[in-house]
Amino acid sequence: MPSPQELLREISGKALADLYAPPPAPPVPPYPQSKQTAATQAAEAPTAGAGDSKAAAQAVGAGAAAAMASRSPSAAVKPGAATTTASTAPSGAPARGPAGPSGPPIVTTPTAPPILKAGEQLPGFAVLRDDGTTSCGNWIYAGCWSQAGNLTARRDTSDPTGLGVFPNWGYAWPANRRILYNRASADKDGKPWDPTRRYMAWNGTSWAGGADVPDMRPDAAPEQGVGAFIMNPEGVARLHAVGMNEGPFPEHYEPFETPVGVNLMCPGNPKAVSNPAARVYKGDLEAFGKKEEFPYAATTYRLTEHLHYWTKHARSNAIVQPAPFVEIGEELAREKGIQQGDRVKVRSNRGEVIAACVVTKRMKALDVNGKKVHHVGIPIHWGFKGVTQNGYLANALTPFVGDANSQTPEFKAFLVNIEKA
Repeated sequence: MPSPQELLREISGKALADLYAPPPAPPVPPYPQSKQTAATQAAEAPTAGAGDSKAAAQAVGAGAAAAMASRSPSAAVKPGAATTTASTAPSGAPARGPAGPSGPPIVTTPTAPPILKAGEQLPGFAVLRDDGTTSCGNWIYAGCWSQAGNLTARRDTSDPTGLGVFPNWGYAWPANRRILYNRASADKDGKPWDPTRRYMAWNGTSWAGGADVPDMRPDAAPEQGVGAFIMNPEGVARLHAVGMNEGPFPEHYEPFETPVGVNLMCPGNPKAVSNPAARVYKGDLEAFGKKEEFPYAATTYRLTEHLHYWTKHARSNAIVQPAPFVEIGEELAREKGIQQGDRVKVRSNRGEVIAACVVTKRMKALDVNGKKVHHVGIPIHWGFKGVTQNGYLANALTPFVGDANSQTPEFKAFLVNIEKA
C-alpha cells in the first residue's frame, strides 16, 4: 500500500513538480563523520505548526539545501523531523547515504551552505519537500508569509509597468503571479505578441523579462516546448469544457422553479428551460411549484456572522445574529402591507417557514424579460437546536434537484409566496 507521502505526491502531480521546481542541484559530497551531522543541526531547529499562520511554511533542517533538488511539490507533514540531505535519522545519529545502510554518512559541507537555513520561512510552494526538511500546514499558504513578513498585508499601489499587475499589493498565490497561463502572451520564441504589453518575455536565460511572474518553470527555454496551459493534460488551451454531462459548451439554464418560464438564451426551445441532464426523481418533480401560485423568486444565502449551520452553537455568533429572518424590498413590503419587524410566513410548494421580516433597499425588484419579479432573501443558518433562538430550516422550502455534474442540490433559487403571519 502506498504511504501517505506517496499518495500526496501522486495527487499533487509529477507534471506540476517538473514545471515549477528549480533545476536539480549538484550532489553534496560526503564529509568526514567527525563533523556534526545535519541531523543534529535539524534537531535544534524551530518548526512550524499547521495552525501557526506566520510559520505556515518553514525550513526545518540544514538538509533542505540538497532536498530542494527533489522534484516533489508535496507539503511536508513531519515538522521537527531530524533530516539530512539523503534521509531522515534520529537526532545525533549518522544518516546513511544512497548506497544503503552501509553507505557513508552524508552531511552538509562548509563550502556548500544551505540555500535555506533552519527556521526560515519558505519563499513558496516549489521548495516544499516530503522528506521532513520543510514544514507546511497548507501548501496554498506557502509564500504568503516569507522572511520579508506578511506579504498578504502589503498595500503598495505602484504599478511599474503600467499593465495593471500591481506586484506589491497583497500576495497572489501561487508565486505572486497575477495572470494564470501568462506564457500565452508570448510567441513560441518567447517574444511578446504585443511588445507594448510584456507580461512574459524570454531574455535568453529566463522568463524574467516581463511584468508578471512566469506561470511555469522560470528557466524553461522556449525550445523545450513547455506550453502555457500547464494544468491541462494536453498542455494546450481548450475550446470547450471536458467531461460536462450536458454538453461541451457552458449553457445558461433557469432554475427548475422559474418565475420566467422560458430560457432567455434559447427562448424557442421549451426543452432547454432547465438543465435536461439534472437528476430529479419523480416525486420531487411533482412537488415543483408554479409561478402563478408562487410568484416571487427566493434565494438562500449566508451571513457574515455565521458559518453554515455550525456557529448557531457558538454563543458569540448567537449574540450578533441571534434569530432567523427573511428580507424583502420596500416595494414588495408596501404591496403586501408588511412593516419592518413583522412576522411573516414564506411558503413554497413543499413547506413553509415563519420569521421576522427585514424590509431593505437592497432587495430591489428584478426586471426579467420585461416583467417585474420581486425577490425574497432567506439566510440559511437556523433550524434544529442551538444557542441561537430556535428557528426554521430553510431547506423546508427548497426543491430537490441534483446538478448534472456535481449533484449539488438546487437549494439556491426557487419560487415562494409571502404574507403576514
